[in-house]
Amino acid sequence: MTANNQLNFSTGRGDRELNRPATDAAARATWTATVLKNFLKVQRVSKSATTLAQSKTRQNFQRRGRTRSVLDCGSPLPLFKSWQPFVAVLCLLAALFTQTATLHAQPAAPANRVLELDGKGSYVQLPPNVFNELTEATVEAWVKWETVGNWTRVFGYGDDGHSLMVGNREDGSSVTFQLYPDDHTIVVEDGLRPKQWLHIAAVCGPQGMQLFLNGVLVGTNSFAGSFKSAGSGRFHFLGRSEWGEWGADNNDHFKGQMDEVRVWKVARTAEQIRETLFQTLTGKEPGLAGYWNFDDGGANGVVKDLSGGGHDGKLMGKARAAVGRPPTAEEWKQQRATISGIVKDETGQPMPGTAIVLKLGGFELARTTTDAAGRYTLSIDPNLTVDLSARNDKRVARVADIKLQPSEARTLDLAFSASTGSLALDLDGKESYLELPSEVVNQLTEATVEAWVKRDAKSRGERFFSFGQQMHDVGIEARGNGTFRFFLQDAKAGTQDLQQSSGQNNNAWVYVAAVSGPQGMKLFVNGTLVASSDAVGSFAAVKSNGDLRIGRSVVGFEPSFAGQIDEVRIWNHARTSEQIRGNLFTTLTGKEPGLVGYWNFDDGKATDSLPASTTVNSSATSSSRPRLANIRSSPAR
Repeated sequence: MTANNQLNFSTGRGDRELNRPATDAAARATWTATVLKNFLKVQRVSKSATTLAQSKTRQNFQRRGRTRSVLDCGSPLPLFKSWQPFVAVLCLLAALFTQTATLHAQPAAPANRVLELDGKGSYVQLPPNVFNELTEATVEAWVKWETVGNWTRVFGYGDDGHSLMVGNREDGSSVTFQLYPDDHTIVVEDGLRPKQWLHIAAVCGPQGMQLFLNGVLVGTNSFAGSFKSAGSGRFHFLGRSEWGEWGADNNDHFKGQMDEVRVWKVARTAEQIRETLFQTLTGKEPGLAGYWNFDDGGANGVVKDLSGGGHDGKLMGKARAAVGRPPTAEEWKQQRATISGIVKDETGQPMPGTAIVLKLGGFELARTTTDAAGRYTLSIDPNLTVDLSARNDKRVARVADIKLQPSEARTLDLAFSASTGSLALDLDGKESYLELPSEVVNQLTEATVEAWVKRDAKSRGERFFSFGQQMHDVGIEARGNGTFRFFLQDAKAGTQDLQQSSGQNNNAWVYVAAVSGPQGMKLFVNGTLVASSDAVGSFAAVKSNGDLRIGRSVVGFEPSFAGQIDEVRIWNHARTSEQIRGNLFTTLTGKEPGLVGYWNFDDGKATDSLPASTTVNSSATSSSRPRLANIRSSPAR
């Protein structure tokens, strides 16, 4: 009975093991050894049981006067049955060894490869004029800059002054997407880190230009063009400027790696971009117009277009398809950074239910709400310069220019300070505005105008800053859908115009800075350059002795601004992005070099903090005079 129980248990275990799938050769070998060991154990037990049975049988026969052995007493079936497990196991082992040998015989999966460029004349030359007719498109790529050069291209298409390009701006870490002619631009300051993978997606078409980093929308431009509007497809490169001889002399070659370069003939959505962020495509996806993943190794110096479009590229210089890969989805998840902390009120008590917002420029990256203990946690992609704010009622606690490394976990507590009584100019949109002395700006050949602006829900899109007279004026508008416009026009040069969405709705504070002068026009939103132009000129160029106003256009029939304005600053030079961000949340002293006009309204009057005088519009009726409304904290806090 004991032997039979052991035999049944061992055989049952083998059956269970047989029904369990072996996932690889090592697992199969382990399983085989286990079954063989159990089989030998079973055979020892069976042999002992058989020997004992034979001995007892021989004794019985001897007692009865018979001398036959067990083998002589009837059928040999009991002994044959004891070999049935052995035969079954032998067959099973033969099948397993055959399958294991088959597994070993299968070739290893090919290694993933990436395009590697040395920054010394290596690039990929793609066929010209293949996307000329696209009125909307998406260009995507995983990119890792080894070092940052001057205006290096990830993707370049066109020629001098007529192109679509994605790369870095000047010799810094800003990521830019540009469409020429007329330099329609999106710039994300400090958007890349050398030696770290970054996914870039540049979208263009009737919906406007959009730039995504790691699947997150970080910049927009209202220009509705695409490859077709560029007007040229003469050059088509990965890693080299498309601006012909001028580009070769003034722009560096890309040094680093790229992978999964894709061109779509549709404007992809954020959801679609994120869905395939970590996938290798089949090449048959709808809307795919070009696809290069370099896994073919660049045989004979050619990188295949896997989309079926036949747009194969040539490896130039020392360009090569090297073994490597961007991060996987799991690796990317592990390297995300976190910010956590407690939000407290003026007395140091935790504040539950407070909105916590993380932004890049004017674009929201993440949002959460504090719990019952006032705690919050946000998970974000690293390597971006972001702003963190806590908002409760009309109060704001903010920390700017936060940079987190991969996998970093930073604790950052936020505290609301006691109300300082800061004031802002509050305009009702009914002919209320400030009239300023025009001599403040009349002779400026370059300038920077800055202000915090919050549009009311009823705002239709009006100028909050205006100088000159009709057809000879400079203006900054807060338009619908969160778009800001900066323009300069005169009869000789015509109208020079920049427009850019801030990603902000009405009733949200936005910091706007407009730069003009010999270096060109630039528009900044919340410290980030969002649009630029080569157009030169400034206030002096419009040759006007007209009016200077805050809250109303100098063109009489245009509506007045409805909302709040604070920290209005005019400088006599073109300020850089670093200078603008440096005092974005600072109340100035009025003694800063280059400051020619400054109004923060904290004295309850529209008094310039500099010697120049400022008056409230004397022509307005008392009911339409601008009023200074006490907001519980200034937008800079």
